[in-house]
Amino acid sequence: MSVTIYGIKNCDTMKKARAWLDNRGEFLRLLRQMAGGLAVLTGAVVLVGVAGAPWLVGLALGPGYADAVAPFRLLLLATGIVVATLWATPAMLGSGQPGAATVAATASSVGLVLLLPALTPAWGASGAAWARVGGGLAYLAAVLPWLARVGRRAARTER
Repeated sequence: MSVTIYGIKNCDTMKKARAWLDNRGEFLRLLRQMAGGLAVLTGAVVLVGVAGAPWLVGLALGPGYADAVAPFRLLLLATGIVVATLWATPAMLGSGQPGAATVAATASSVGLVLLLPALTPAWGASGAAWARVGGGLAYLAAVLPWLARVGRRAARTER
């Protein structure tokens, strides 16, 4: 990152500006690492869980619960979305944008509240699981524009 700050080197304001830039760069680096790391790790765990769902359900609950495999897979997917975006709320709050965190949490809740009564009566447990997936995707849809804005700002600062 190459930023030139003009002013008196030992001035308190200049020291604060340099510290702010250093902290911001560290924050953005940490944000990128967390987002990438959680997405990869969660993706791998979800894939293994989805592939092994029949075995896991059979082992944990017995063969009489074979119908639970499909909802279990959907809930694994929903949990994967939630865990992969787990870093987002603290990151939004830490970057001084609590409104973005509120919008994301509200989108998730509204998505879930709207989808549960719409899908559960017709599809039962699978409908409820799809509603949970929808709530997670609503959260992700609210987080992605914020992440794009942060990325664009970081790219401008790094030039």
